[in-house]
Amino acid sequence: MISIWRIELYAASPNSCVTIAVGQGKYFKSEFISLQKAEKKWGIKKFSAKQFPVAGKNLRAQMAVDILKKKLFIGKSILQTVRKQLGSPDGYLFSDFIPGYEIQKKTKQNKESWQLVFIPSKKDTSKVGEVKIHKKCCYKEPKLIKDYKLF
Repeated sequence: MISIWRIELYAASPNSCVTIAVGQGKYFKSEFISLQKAEKKWGIKKFSAKQFPVAGKNLRAQMAVDILKKKLFIGKSILQTVRKQLGSPDGYLFSDFIPGYEIQKKTKQNKESWQLVFIPSKKDTSKVGEVKIHKKCCYKEPKLIKDYKLF
């Protein structure tokens, strides 16, 4: 079950709108690739904190599969461990609170763009609760939206 709230704030402009999604493992209708499909698509290569920040997208994708498979960052600090070992994020999932690292860029050859994302734990939002590979595009709002006007 997912609960969605649309909160409209009119401080800066009448068109300002923030949408917040809360739910068990669901983030709007985002698309994530399974570990099995990711391994088939990119292969797997042992994660290296030294190589990842400077690696090309293909090597990053292979290391991302290893990160998922071994659950390397679950329970670790997003700021102190993830960013230290992977470098500064070059993407995000809905907000910069959920850092993303691009592993495949959309090109003429690659019709999709993918990123490795570190979703905070529900118990301690400073730590990683889930690591997923997210398809960057195509956000779709669920059909059930509750609208609340705050001012």
